[in-house]
Amino acid sequence: MKHQAEHPEYLSIKISARNLPRPVAEAARRMVNWLAGFSRFNATYAPVIAGGIPDNLGESFLGHIGARIEIIEGGLARIPRTGPVIIVANHPFGVIEGLILNAIVCSVRRDYKCLAAHLLAKLPGLDRNQFVVEPSGKGAKRSMNVAAWHRVFKWLRQGGVFAVFPAGRASHFSWRRRAVTDSAWSRHVGKLVRRSGAPVLPIYFPGRNGLFFQLTGLIHRDLQNTRLIPEFNKMRGRRFRVVIGELVQPDEFAGLDDDQRLIDFLRGRTYALAARLESAEYVQFIGAGKSTIS
Repeated sequence: MKHQAEHPEYLSIKISARNLPRPVAEAARRMVNWLAGFSRFNATYAPVIAGGIPDNLGESFLGHIGARIEIIEGGLARIPRTGPVIIVANHPFGVIEGLILNAIVCSVRRDYKCLAAHLLAKLPGLDRNQFVVEPSGKGAKRSMNVAAWHRVFKWLRQGGVFAVFPAGRASHFSWRRRAVTDSAWSRHVGKLVRRSGAPVLPIYFPGRNGLFFQLTGLIHRDLQNTRLIPEFNKMRGRRFRVVIGELVQPDEFAGLDDDQRLIDFLRGRTYALAARLESAEYVQFIGAGKSTIS
């Protein structure tokens, strides 16, 4: 195990030293953080913010790891420059697509926030673009989640952009569908869309995590979640394509008077973008020495 103590521990698992000698507990903590991929992630993230938080943190982070991002031609023009917008997207990987959304939307407008898990809230700089929720909805965590949703409504009323992955977890193998795909999308997002009256922009990310990630999901969801950061650590130098769809105006779903029907409709519109993958033209957004486009 490579020693990386010189890097700040943005992501870290705590080990109780109550019944262990302190050196043993510290060694165990380092080992667990290494196995969880946190040590490598922290070492990668530290140089990105060493000189201060970049204006476009997602873009800087992706450029640092050599990820190549290509967006469908004309995609940026489909992001409204003003007014409230809800972005919905599939969730194939779990982490990197959040950074891609951050990079793309923040290149167009700064009033952008997304719904993020509590784990990523520990990363300096990302908090300015996040509403944080806990993955569990019990007790104090449920209160935190409710408060986050209230802040989302307020943000949209102020005319901001809000992005969400309605599946709530990374795409995984489904026995029913016999494929790797998102979980059922949350009807709470359907309620948000209906109550806010904001137009919706669907975005599709092709791809999936590796075989080992899918196998762990067949054992237990929590075990699969421990693989999210190791999967991200393997994204260095990879190419990602992004299909930005047409803006869906509220009158297009006005006849869907049920939250579940509405979110199923939006999921269908998002996954329908996969049909455009091979025929579309793409523009390089990040990678190969070119970090932005005008």
